[in-house]
Amino acid sequence: MGFRYRATLTLLAVALATSSLKAQAINGASVNGVLNPLYYSGADVGAQINAAWASGQGKTVRVPTGTYSFSTTIVHPGAGYLLICDAGATLQYNGASDAITLANGNLGANQDAGIDGDGGCALKGTSSATSGIHIFPSNHTFVRNMRISGFSNGYGIKDTGGNSVELTNISVFGNKTGVFVTGMTIGSSGFAANAVHLSHSDISANSQWGFVSDNSGCGCTNNLGNTVMSNVFEGNGAGDVDLNWDYGAIVMGNYFESAGPGVQIGATQNTWGITVRGNYFTSSSGSRDRITIGYGDWFNIEENAEYGATSTGCFIDVTTGGSGAATNKRGVGTNRRMSTNEWCNHGTGTTNP
Repeated sequence: MGFRYRATLTLLAVALATSSLKAQAINGASVNGVLNPLYYSGADVGAQINAAWASGQGKTVRVPTGTYSFSTTIVHPGAGYLLICDAGATLQYNGASDAITLANGNLGANQDAGIDGDGGCALKGTSSATSGIHIFPSNHTFVRNMRISGFSNGYGIKDTGGNSVELTNISVFGNKTGVFVTGMTIGSSGFAANAVHLSHSDISANSQWGFVSDNSGCGCTNNLGNTVMSNVFEGNGAGDVDLNWDYGAIVMGNYFESAGPGVQIGATQNTWGITVRGNYFTSSSGSRDRITIGYGDWFNIEENAEYGATSTGCFIDVTTGGSGAATNKRGVGTNRRMSTNEWCNHGTGTTNP
């Protein structure tokens, strides 16, 4: 009995020692190549994250739960690197530039890189900041599970030339513009923002638009094949989705309830091949239009639904002008309609769109 007792105590001591070693390892600077930035030197957490990547000890940086104020832009290297920010972490950016840049200055190697909020990391800004996350020319980058707010004179997310970008399960609110997609010129090359996919996200209470795709004057092609699917847009001041430089964009399965149009197409630029299908529009305004069509060609609007207060506005309003005309447009099954007119031309109801 005594031998068994002593053996049990020995095993218990070994287990406790092993557990202690594991706890120490988890709290170390690097665990299996995952870097804790708090173990690296720097003026703030932004500088510490940059230093962790620069150490060469790993490509994944993980920010633990806590509140961190910083003014040093976090420069995500791209090319297979990953920033993880734990749920319960708050990154408070107090600088006057981009809080986080993704794939900046490493053209050609910028792919398969991203930022993961791990279920609810908060990135907050101030009125002095330019943007929360700025994505530069790259391929197959992603932002997921982040909560981005407070960039009241800037953008929650700004994509200048990022291709195959996945924005999913994010909450972008309380900024000037939620998500802005455009092109960028580097040297003699222009990079459009193609195949940008915004999905399963909440874009709300931004003072201007929720999602904007526009021309930056870079000499790029139009933004090609972008999708806005299965999102909630609510309380955005100017409107929800503004497609002003797009070919082949799809807007599908979204919920719209904001002060301006749910979807605005071709306000000042020619667009082409835009599909708006299977969305739900809550009529919280008594006069505004739900969908507006401006310049461009081949618009397909069908199987949408509207419900709420009866509106004197238009469900679909065709607004054309000097630089082009909306042509080849059709709407099938745009029900349930609560606006006075399903189709309008410059605000006047028509049966022939």
